[in-house]
Amino acid sequence: PNPVPVDSLRPNGTWYYRYALPGVYSFSDTGTHVIPVKNTHSSADNCNNTEDVSFSIEVKMNPTARFSVGHSGCVLDSVRFNSPSNTGNGYTVNSWSWTFPDASTSSLANPVKLFNSTGPQNIRLRVITTEGCVGDTLQAIPVFAKPSASFDVAPQSICEGGSLNFSSSSSFGGPTPVRTWYWNYGNGNTA
Repeated sequence: PNPVPVDSLRPNGTWYYRYALPGVYSFSDTGTHVIPVKNTHSSADNCNNTEDVSFSIEVKMNPTARFSVGHSGCVLDSVRFNSPSNTGNGYTVNSWSWTFPDASTSSLANPVKLFNSTGPQNIRLRVITTEGCVGDTLQAIPVFAKPSASFDVAPQSICEGGSLNFSSSSSFGGPTPVRTWYWNYGNGNTA
């Protein structure tokens, strides 16, 4: 069967035709691959009317989707997701597709999200590069309940002019302990 050109042009009176190679080509290894093509036509300028040409195709490793998170760790605090505009392995990211555990999505490079539940939150990021290559990742981020504020008072009763000792028994289930306290005694004094 004779191939049909997809395009043609005629500079300086000579016709040039552009053809699409038939089929789909898949590559299992990275690197530069050479695709040989034999052109045969009665007007080819050689004895057997053929010409051997080759095309070099560079096959890169899949892009790496990656992101970092800015977050206090507490439920109902905003989580800031940051994905770079390059993949770290030679690609430029053209689009982002985030999927969150509640089935909501975002196409922003750096979305902000609130989580209403505690526990590990599985975040999926799929990036598409300017070349059309796809990379994706799934990363769990921990979300903890808000700190529990509680304190003890000693002694339980005092005489007028006496002193009380307040001690915190507050806790937080996250990766860092409670580090600061704000005490409001209800009489205009704070600590």
